[in-house]
Amino acid sequence: MCPERIRLASIRCTATIAALALLPSAGVAQRPAYRDASVPIERRITDLLSRMTLEEKVAQMMCLWDQKKLITDSSGHFNPARAPQWFRVGIGRIERPQDGHDARGEAEFVNAIQRWVRDSTRLGIPILFNEEALHGLEAAGATSFPQAIALASTWNTDLVQRVFTATAAEARARGVHQVLAPVVDIAREPRWGTSPYEELDGYLADYADRRAGEIAADRAAYPEPDGSIGLADLAEEHFARLGELSPYFLERIGFVVRLEVDGPEGGRWDVRLGPDRVSVDRTGRSASPAYRIRVASRWLWPVLAGRTGWEDLFLSLRFSAARDPDVYNDYLVGLLKHADAAALAAVEEYEVLRDPDETVQVAAGDRRYEVSRYCPHAGEDLREGAVITGGVLRCLAHNFEFDLSSGACLNARCDPISVRPAEPAREIEPAR
Repeated sequence: MCPERIRLASIRCTATIAALALLPSAGVAQRPAYRDASVPIERRITDLLSRMTLEEKVAQMMCLWDQKKLITDSSGHFNPARAPQWFRVGIGRIERPQDGHDARGEAEFVNAIQRWVRDSTRLGIPILFNEEALHGLEAAGATSFPQAIALASTWNTDLVQRVFTATAAEARARGVHQVLAPVVDIAREPRWGTSPYEELDGYLADYADRRAGEIAADRAAYPEPDGSIGLADLAEEHFARLGELSPYFLERIGFVVRLEVDGPEGGRWDVRLGPDRVSVDRTGRSASPAYRIRVASRWLWPVLAGRTGWEDLFLSLRFSAARDPDVYNDYLVGLLKHADAAALAAVEEYEVLRDPDETVQVAAGDRRYEVSRYCPHAGEDLREGAVITGGVLRCLAHNFEFDLSSGACLNARCDPISVRPAEPAREIEPAR
């Protein structure tokens, strides 16, 4: 889920450290050490952190994404007079500053914000701006190179270096300091082509032997339930708490999730999440669970007990899952991942208050449509981030697909886009 659009960034202290490299050297006597580029970086960090209030430190852990309209006017230009109070102490990161801008517009947008932060906040800590750059900068007018797997297949590291040197130059020209791009490509693993192992099992067994110490420590940290945990009771309490966080999310889930728990204190439990209530059936009798999650009790109980989060479990891949019908529900993922009333309320506010009236024209063959400009899921600009195939519009941000005859989302639980035939007299702007 893309919560709120003010979310804790994964940069935390890194934002403060990286920002020091961007701080201007003030041309006045006795300037603070953190603003003096001649001072060793460690001293500058120490000096800056010593001056920051708790509020300013928290601000450096924040990120602004889809809610950039909070700090812009109707034309998308930065307007500090509109900025909410929390923005006035600074912020760590702003994502996708290119939204609604060409290259020059993005640079002007970034520069205006940086000047305001430098001159109008107490410490003048610059903001980190980031973009997507999977295979070139993902922005209007930027260069799109072959996909990452194609680049890796060249086995030409010098070529890849040149590609992303060009990408970095395009990003920096717009004021962007950081991009999200591939840093590991497992397809370059030589053993994929000349494996010394007869089977995958042999490779995994060898890997397990080499990592035996780490694996043992991890399993010791999360032992199997010993019969005293009451895992089924814990599940009921856990989901009862989740059910109190957001009626909005429950209404948009509205199905049964089956937990198939292996190991001590395991079982088959059907969790009904919405549309208006939450319950746990310990007998697992539902005829049609929409999602099935299979997991060992060793890994589930720390989640139910609050020691780890659902997102940690999902990222660990220590589970298997299936859904029927095969329709993705981001509200389920968001409820489990965030499990925080404030974050869920922020998502609800964003979705309820967004303006669906702004539209853009797209072409599907010889037919023209006027559709919502922004994807209902996460606000992607469909003028730039959509493709159309066979009467279906696909948002490239998260691959949500919408039927151009009805506007309905075909492959996920998502609000529809508005769709109507375009006026013949208006100029068409094909989706790219």
